[in-house]
Parts: sequence; structure tokens; C-alpha cells
Amino acid sequence: MTAIEILTLTDAERLRVLAGQSTLSKDFSYLEQCLEAGPDVRRVLLAVHDGADCGFCVLNFVPVYPAFKRLNIPEIQDMNVIPAMRRNGVGAALIGACEDMVRAAGRDMIGIGVGLTAAYGAAQRLYARLGYIPDGAGVSYDTQPVRHGELRPVDDDLN
Repeated sequence: MTAIEILTLTDAERLRVLAGQSTLSKDFSYLEQCLEAGPDVRRVLLAVHDGADCGFCVLNFVPVYPAFKRLNIPEIQDMNVIPAMRRNGVGAALIGACEDMVRAAGRDMIGIGVGLTAAYGAAQRLYARLGYIPDGAGVSYDTQPVRHGELRPVDDDLN
């Protein structure tokens, strides 16, 4: 069974160790900033499966993606499950916990951004299986829309 915890700054080292085992491409200082922001802005959730830390994500109540910001939709960001624990319900448990927190906050919608490369394939499949659908706004790069014919690097900022 997977348990979900909300982390605080005192858990930073625990998160650092787990982030080192994940496929995380961001500098760890970003996750520290999320912990420092406080639970009204960002919550860092940790998944513990059979006693072992195995995944995390950020629930951002103040996202910068324009459509989510305009509609006041919280966003699940930076979902990471260590590869050895994928396909064990860990990602679904993290998303379910985020959905519960959003409902408890009186909101009825939640969003997820996901990278477009094969490195995000597991997340893409999970989100579709859980009923998440594209918003129809097309591809974005670093939260900004990409216009038809425009060239952008294929990296973690392409969503």
C-alpha cells in the first residue's frame, strides 16, 4: 500500500535523496523553493510504498501556465516515481491525493502539464488512464504557446 505525506522544510534531505534516485532533470534548489513556498502556494507530496520513499510531486495552487492561472486551476507538477516502483500504483496514489486536496480546498478542477518526449511516456499513459485530457491549447514551451511553424528545443520545457 502507498501512503502519501506532505513534506515540510524539515524533510528537505529526505526529498534530496529521493530526487537523486529519480529521473528529475531540475536542480534540487527548485524543490527546496517549493518546500519554502508554504502549503497555500505549493505542497510537495511524498509517496511511501512498503516503508520506502518512492515518488513525489508538487501541487501548485498558483501555477504560471496561462490557462490554469486565468481559470484558477491548481496544477500537479514534477511528478516523479523512481523507475523500479513504476506500475505499482504510486503515481495514481500521488494524483489521487492531489485531487483530494484540491477538492478540500473548494476547487473542482485540477491540471497536469507533461513533457512531450518519450522520457515522459509513463506519465503520459498514466494521465490518460486516469482521465486527464489535453486542454486543446496545443504545445507550450516554458508555459508559453508555440505557434505553428515555430521552432523550439525538444527538452523538458516542451509540454
